[in-house]
Amino acid sequence: KIDRAFTDAIGTGSLTAAIVPQILAMAQALDVAVVVEGVERQDQSDYFASLDQDILAQGWHFGEPVPAQELFALLESKKAQLQD
Repeated sequence: KIDRAFTDAIGTGSLTAAIVPQILAMAQALDVAVVVEGVERQDQSDYFASLDQDILAQGWHFGEPVPAQELFALLESKKAQLQD
């Protein structure tokens, strides 16, 4: 999991942002899954989406936290829409 402190640094040119590619390279070399925390802006999402690596992301950019039952209801609703 990549902590939000690193995600916040994306696009800032800070030294912390320079660590992210190294973390991702290490994860790829070890063949471990990557989850990025704290994706709150489009540029952060774009950065991780542009990489040639399977990365899961979570954060306010994608939606606010919801209780599990609401999530299941939302997924069922979207599934029904796709089947129509």
